[in-house]
Amino acid sequence: MRRANLVHVGQTGNGSQFDARAFWLAVSVVRVNRTFAFAIEPREGACLTVTQAYQVFCRLAQQRSLNLIKRSMFREMMRDLVREKFNLALRHDVPDASNRHQQAWKGLALVNSRFRAA
Repeated sequence: MRRANLVHVGQTGNGSQFDARAFWLAVSVVRVNRTFAFAIEPREGACLTVTQAYQVFCRLAQQRSLNLIKRSMFREMMRDLVREKFNLALRHDVPDASNRHQQAWKGLALVNSRFRAA
């Protein structure tokens, strides 16, 4: 049986079906939590952009030989992780150096300089 909204429907050992997209999403959530959750902390006056967070995540994932996930998927997972762990919302009104708005978390920073280095 195939459904239009599934990437792949497969059979498990007991004959039940699974959704490969849902499985991939669950694996990705675990990957973000294990790889990146320890690298951020609350800090008064700090600001962590989605771009900065994603760049650090990519470096950590490559060091651990993990597959990368798309930035849009990373943003959604980080938004949920940060809300749950730090009770901070993703803001869309944080100005960058050229005064353009970007997505960021105010009051959140990378733990140490090893993660901040580009």
